[in-house]
Amino acid sequence: MKAISRMAQKKVNCQINLTVLKMGAMVDDDCKCRLIWKRGPQSDQSEEYELNNLETDVEANYTFSRISSFFSKDGGQSY
Repeated sequence: MKAISRMAQKKVNCQINLTVLKMGAMVDDDCKCRLIWKRGPQSDQSEEYELNNLETDVEANYTFSRISSFFSKDGGQSY
């Protein structure tokens, strides 16, 4: 149904970059965490990061990158 409603719309493919510089959480015990970026049915995961109750944040410097399609009804004025 989405394909039919988008037939008259202008499609543009864009690269989306998301950089996470730091992540943190208050934890009681040592644990391993990872970042997950989900957009639609697709998801990406980062490497694992270790957190503990003394060091509650970590430098991540992880970049997620994805090519996504955006559609415009007004010829490219807004998406």
